[in-house]
Amino acid sequence: MAAAPAAAQPRWASLVEAEWYADLAQRTRGTRFVDMLSVPAPTEPLAEFPPLRELPPVAEPARPPAPSASERPSLSEDDWRTISRSVLGMAVAELKQMRWPGWDNPFAVRLSPSYAERMLPAYYSRVGAANVRDLLGVEERVNLWPGQAVEAPWAGAPVPRAYRSVDEADADIRLIAANAATFNGSGHPVAELGRKLLAKWEGWLPGLRRSWQQHEQDAVARLARQ
Repeated sequence: MAAAPAAAQPRWASLVEAEWYADLAQRTRGTRFVDMLSVPAPTEPLAEFPPLRELPPVAEPARPPAPSASERPSLSEDDWRTISRSVLGMAVAELKQMRWPGWDNPFAVRLSPSYAERMLPAYYSRVGAANVRDLLGVEERVNLWPGQAVEAPWAGAPVPRAYRSVDEADADIRLIAANAATFNGSGHPVAELGRKLLAKWEGWLPGLRRSWQQHEQDAVARLARQ
């Protein structure tokens, strides 16, 4: 005798499940899933955080003492030329490019004995031959290339060596301004131009000194590694 067919499974469970999902979808329509999981805001105020504790200052590590002049590697003339050109080149070039109506730049000329005899009689005797300075000579001394041979920029001076410090260049710029007042008188327009030239230069001095110190330290460290 054939087996009786299996009885049909009741459908009430699946219908109840479908109605439950439909009701859930209706109630949460337009709500993000992350919002459904959000924690409700607390009803009591949060406790305040205690003030941050100040940390003690961190002590800088002790630096080794700077070597004395006798202990440092000796820089060569070419090293000084490189430092001088790198630090002072742009500043001196800008001084040379300064212009004043009616005067152009009276300090950007070669004050050779022949020029002074022709254009500025008694200049050398009045300011002193050892004190004669001009921006062309300063620029020439600043821009000496390693291995370059040059003529003396001022009468009676030896073949120039590169500047060894910003202070050496500063002394020459101050002589240019002082000579303008010595030869022409402190109230002369050229003396006033000399004061303006010096004021511009003085504004650059702190930065030039810092830059020179850094370049010199780098050159010494490079030599020490060799």
